[in-house]
Amino acid sequence: MTLKFMDEQLPASFNNVRELRLKLANVLSSTQLPEEIQQNFQLAFSEIATNVVKYGCPAAKHIQVVFFQDNNRWALQVYDDGNPFSDFAIKVKNSQQALNDNELREGGMGLGIVVSRFPCFQYIAGSSSQPLNCFEITKLYSTQDKPSIAIIDDDATTLAILKHYLKSKYDITTYQNPSKAVTDITRHPVSLVISDMEMPGLNGLEVRQRFAASPSTNHMPFIFLTGHAETEFSASNLGIDDFLIKPTKKEKLIAAIERSLNRTKHIKATLGDKLDHDVTNTLRVQVPQKIGKFELALKMQAASAGGGDFIYKSADQHTIILGDVMGHGEQAKFFAHAFAGFFHGLFHACTQVYTDPGEILTSLSKAAESNDVMQATIVTCIALRIINEQTVSIASAAHPAPLFLSGGHIEEIECSGPLPGLMPEVIYHSTQLVFHPGQQLILYTDGLFESADTAEGRKQLENVVKNAFLENRTQPVTKSIENVYQIFQTHASKPLPDDTSILMIGLAEN
Repeated sequence: MTLKFMDEQLPASFNNVRELRLKLANVLSSTQLPEEIQQNFQLAFSEIATNVVKYGCPAAKHIQVVFFQDNNRWALQVYDDGNPFSDFAIKVKNSQQALNDNELREGGMGLGIVVSRFPCFQYIAGSSSQPLNCFEITKLYSTQDKPSIAIIDDDATTLAILKHYLKSKYDITTYQNPSKAVTDITRHPVSLVISDMEMPGLNGLEVRQRFAASPSTNHMPFIFLTGHAETEFSASNLGIDDFLIKPTKKEKLIAAIERSLNRTKHIKATLGDKLDHDVTNTLRVQVPQKIGKFELALKMQAASAGGGDFIYKSADQHTIILGDVMGHGEQAKFFAHAFAGFFHGLFHACTQVYTDPGEILTSLSKAAESNDVMQATIVTCIALRIINEQTVSIASAAHPAPLFLSGGHIEEIECSGPLPGLMPEVIYHSTQLVFHPGQQLILYTDGLFESADTAEGRKQLENVVKNAFLENRTQPVTKSIENVYQIFQTHASKPLPDDTSILMIGLAEN
């Protein structure tokens, strides 16, 4: 059976590509697909749709996005009514395996990232019978992945009954041999263990002690089952999550399991918050308030503990990099910390050789091609270098376009390049800006404009924030950024759905 999650069509434009990506992100979040797969679908859509808008000749008038599930197959289709990439379609049809990066770049199309993430990929050019061009990517994945529970009991009947109780809600493995259970589970930990107390060979207490002695299983939730209530005391000092007397009812058993799993999640989150606080305080960078005649101000707010935004400052303080790790919550938090350390080491060495932001991002991308941390997630970043008392240079790796305030106008500065580390031989180019007194440059992460629940709400938020920048343009950047952020907070969703960072740099009035 086919289950369609999204079928949306909008006029072909860069703004609507962004709008469709946000709608796709919301749809993906409801699928229970792992975050990595969700991110890859978003990334692939952005790359495909951007190519359609940028390189179609004649250009497409409309883009249609279809996302559906067919059994364990998840498919994303991007349709357009522009001129087809005919040569590309022939190459895909004739030899999928022969496609290399150079071929995927024909016509300026950098689609290597799509194929690298989705080997099941096809492009069908429009025809008289089907006038629309279609990019399709698919991923095999079952959302039936459940918490894994191991049940250890020497009685086969008990194992069969408990498995019958739980198999629809959990992934169940049963063991009559406790020694084998200890060996297997120590090698491959599970979400939770349910164990009988009284068994030949190793009894339940000894099983728990073995798990407690192993770093891979010492925090694994554990529930005891026993036919004798008096044995509860002997287990009380072993970190047991729950203790049930046989025979136990299905509802009571499931309640104990859910209680134990939720308690473990809470403990992990609490430990993560503490680690985040300690690590973030160590890695948080403060930008100087003044460099030459330029004034600077930074505002960073995490949506959840830690978050995915980070910032780097070079030793001479003239180079600043603002970055955003895709994702929210715990995963983005820890990746952001990993990236902060990675960037600090890389850029400390890199800025001894390069000062141009484009060269710095090029070096980053080359280093990231073989870096496990950067290959495991998606990051955008923008680099800024103060060259002299009036000039700055900027380069971007798939980061939101910076805003330039001049007089009563605000405009986006085009300086975008691809995501770092995903395609070989990428060269980033810098854009120079010459400031006059009173002009300001704003670098930000996408939470600034996307922290609203609906498409209309995000458009309103963007308009409100841009107007706030304009209204405060005569203020020093330290005052302006506070005023703008207060206005942002009054209009953004609560709690804040995404990390938000703003870096302002301005040339003071004489």
